[in-house]
Amino acid sequence: MDFQNFRSSVSRAVGVAKADHVIIFDAQQSADNIEIILAMRKNDADYFSTSELSALVYLNQRSISPRIAELSDSETCSREPCQAFNICVPGVAFAKKAEFVKSRDVIFRRLVMQKRTRCVCPSGYGAGQLCQSPVNSCWSSPCQNGGTCTPMETGYVCQCPADTRGKHCELVEGKGRCDDGPLTCGGGAKSCQNLLKGGYECKCHPGVENKFCDADTRSFNGKNSFIMLPGMASRWELTVEFELRTVVKNAIVLHNGRLSPDGDHFSVLLRNGKLYVEVSTGGKTHALHINRNIASGEFEKVRVQYRHEARQLKESKGEFHLLDGKGKRRVLNIMISDCFRSDGNECAAELAITDQEPATMDLTGPLFVGGVPEFLRDDGFTGCLRNLKINGKFEDLMSPLASSNSQVGCEMSSTSCDDKICNNVGTCTKLGGQIQCSCPDHLTGNRCETNTKNHAKRLVNGYIRVRNLKNLVDRRDFEVYFQIRTESTSTSILTFENDQTQLVIVDGYLQLHTKRSRHSCADQCITALISDGEWHQIRVKASTSRTYVFVDDQLIINARSGTATPTSGLIIGDKSKHNLVGCIAGVKVTDVRSGVSESPLMSQVGTILDGCNPQKRCKSTTCSKGAECKETWAGTTCECKDGFFGPNCAGVCSVNPCLNGGVCKPLGRATFSMLWLK
Repeated sequence: MDFQNFRSSVSRAVGVAKADHVIIFDAQQSADNIEIILAMRKNDADYFSTSELSALVYLNQRSISPRIAELSDSETCSREPCQAFNICVPGVAFAKKAEFVKSRDVIFRRLVMQKRTRCVCPSGYGAGQLCQSPVNSCWSSPCQNGGTCTPMETGYVCQCPADTRGKHCELVEGKGRCDDGPLTCGGGAKSCQNLLKGGYECKCHPGVENKFCDADTRSFNGKNSFIMLPGMASRWELTVEFELRTVVKNAIVLHNGRLSPDGDHFSVLLRNGKLYVEVSTGGKTHALHINRNIASGEFEKVRVQYRHEARQLKESKGEFHLLDGKGKRRVLNIMISDCFRSDGNECAAELAITDQEPATMDLTGPLFVGGVPEFLRDDGFTGCLRNLKINGKFEDLMSPLASSNSQVGCEMSSTSCDDKICNNVGTCTKLGGQIQCSCPDHLTGNRCETNTKNHAKRLVNGYIRVRNLKNLVDRRDFEVYFQIRTESTSTSILTFENDQTQLVIVDGYLQLHTKRSRHSCADQCITALISDGEWHQIRVKASTSRTYVFVDDQLIINARSGTATPTSGLIIGDKSKHNLVGCIAGVKVTDVRSGVSESPLMSQVGTILDGCNPQKRCKSTTCSKGAECKETWAGTTCECKDGFFGPNCAGVCSVNPCLNGGVCKPLGRATFSMLWLK
């Protein structure tokens, strides 16, 4: 192996000017590969951290020559060997014994490196030798100038008042000088100027517009757009906050996974304009969403919180409970725009997850924001993201580890566009070259092109049988298409009577079940989540050797299992238990070879209604006085009026928030002000 060429290739891929900055410590033969242990300097003084270097190699591994194997996580740490709240940390160590290499002129003893792992207790969990309970990492009151200290898994974070900054809020606006420290100005500053009257002024780069020149905003421009940051270190508790502006309905906003292609991940996505969060700790993927469309072209605040609850001992001392390590219950929360209510998942939602065995969310890969590289997913994000905070810590977005199709600042603004684009039936909005059509309830598709009123049926307590498929020929390729709208999370939705192949919904996700096996999505699984009350287009294309399942024109299942031509007919719905409650429309069956399609005759069994209109109507008694009743396809919902909040839409002043004689005055949007009485 030519190590000099390898060093040059790595330096170019990572973006380091000199090949000499790549330092190889050891190289050992392992099966058909050579394992290399290296370090890399950023410049003549500083080194990349392990997380930074692994992230850069992960992103650019396809451009390194000779070709390197896909990066993988430590096999030992992947098994999660550490007890309680300890975390597994891979590393290398010098072997105790190493052979001498000698000749007539030289005696040399090489460095022999061996892979090691160790269990380390995070700084926020130091109580006792077994790392079973959290400690009050704020005990020393480290935050200055009115900052509020919050204990975290990784230590603590100071929430600083608006006129202060720094890790401990030690820098105050209008005070100090430019040389007080590296955080005097933010990453978006091109210079700092001391003022004659005292204090200093930060001069910002274009696109950065705040007094400290914090690069708090970035724009992203479509396909292969992203910035890359070091991965999130939290395993037990994680809070992510940001503001988002876009009109793109389907995209990845934020993603952190592992170096290995499968396993633990934390993702924030948009699907049909709604915000979704996916979480996995190595097993099943869990998803949670809110119902409001946030792809409106205006900035929306987003807050996502994940916590792994611990086993609590009966006895406790002081403020912090004694814990007995990690439990089996995890909780995921989403909230947008300072939401004060969680009814109906309109602007807030919560999901409780119970595992058979407790598992850590171990995110060993980098954090991607504003999209992901094409080798991960071919989803482009167009829009702006600002004020990103991870566990309360502000992330400066000026100098990420890597970026693609992204700029500092946000010059995008939403504008109206010609409604002809939306077939003159929807409202057109444009941002950054992307267009969104807001469609009437009975229309769907990117341009409101699909009418769901065509032969729509509402399944209340029954199923639909399709017989006499005259255009199908046995053992020939065929295609079945239909539209569905449901919130049912566990049900059969389509059965081929010839061989009992089924499309089923399991925990909200679409799966294909055949006689021999069960097939679920391998990629883009959020597309397979169809139990969200929105219209979805389902297409099954099958032959004697393959079956393909598409949702909204995206392939989610490619099964090496044929499906017999359903000449005997189809069952739409759940024949045995009638579990499918929702609407079906636009059923078509096509013989692929001839291209002939038909809308077959359907016979109804049980309670099946025509159309997909609301079953319940708003009445004066449906909602409380603080709520407005709205009719939806599934019934009615109560949305709190301005100045009201909570499940019962109580007035914000009804909880008496003002002290010492203050008078509460509602302001709207579930906020209030206080008047002090003298």
